[in-house]
Amino acid sequence: MSETNKSQQNVNYYAGAAKELAGKTVGSEKLTNEGETQKLQAQKEMETEKLQQRTEGKTEGVKDRVSGGIQETAGSMFGDENLKNKGETQHKKGQAESEMHK
Repeated sequence: MSETNKSQQNVNYYAGAAKELAGKTVGSEKLTNEGETQKLQAQKEMETEKLQQRTEGKTEGVKDRVSGGIQETAGSMFGDENLKNKGETQHKKGQAESEMHK
């Protein structure tokens, strides 16, 4: 999530919360509802962004694990220690990425 986007979502969330509180304070159901809607929309956007980041991270993790496993296997089959080590490193990187984005 870009910092600008995250900041804007936070601004929208707190602006909505302030509107909701103001509406409750002055007895305006319309203002209360607008604030609640704005706040919920910002929450939805933040959660969607987090989910998207997790999905992208998991995809990268799987890609690195598979690619690393293939390189590691090929290195073992052909006696290429460099390729085997490179594959092992990439496989471990993929495992870490997947773990990080659980």
